[in-house]
Amino acid sequence: MNNLSQYQKGFTLIEIAFVTAFIAIITGGIIIYASGTINAAKHSSLATSVLNSSIDLQKAYSTTVLMNKYQGMTLANSSNILTEDLRGLINSNALQLGDGQTVSLTPSTATGGSGSTNFMWSFASMQTENCRIYLDKLGAASLRVLTGASGSTTIRNRTSSDLLTPIEVNSACSNASNNFRVIF
Repeated sequence: MNNLSQYQKGFTLIEIAFVTAFIAIITGGIIIYASGTINAAKHSSLATSVLNSSIDLQKAYSTTVLMNKYQGMTLANSSNILTEDLRGLINSNALQLGDGQTVSLTPSTATGGSGSTNFMWSFASMQTENCRIYLDKLGAASLRVLTGASGSTTIRNRTSSDLLTPIEVNSACSNASNNFRVIF
C-alpha cells in the first residue's frame, strides 16, 4: 500500500530549526536596539549632569576675583559641587564614562588657553553618538566649543551667537578621536 495519503503529524527538524533561527535573529535585534537606547539615555543623563555641574561651579566661584577665578580647580577639589552621578565616575583626574571615554576638568582662558578665568571640560575618545549627545546638551550653554587635533578649532563662540549646526556637530564627531573641549 501507498502511504502518501496519510498526513504528517508534527514538524520536521528543518521547520523547527528555521523558526528557532528566526526567533534568535529577532531577539538579537531587540537586544542590540535596547542596549543602544540604554546607552543613549545614560549619556544624555550624564551630559545634563555636566551642564548642571557647570552651572553650579559658576555659582560656587562667582565671588572669586576674575583673574584667578578657577585657579587650581580639579575634579577632586570640586567634587562636592559636582552632581552625585558625576562624583561616582571620578577616577584619578578624569571622569571615566566607560569604553575608554574620559572627561577632565581644568581651569582655562575664554579661548581655551592656559589661565584661570574660565574652566573647561575636555572630552577624549568619545564614541560618535555620545559625542553628539554631549555637544547637543552643552554647546548652547557654553562659552566656546573647541575641536580638532590640537583642540584649538573653534566651532562655537557664544560672544558671536554662533550656535552649533548639525554639520559642525557631525564634523566634530566624525574625526578619528572624537576629542573636543567645552569652555564655560
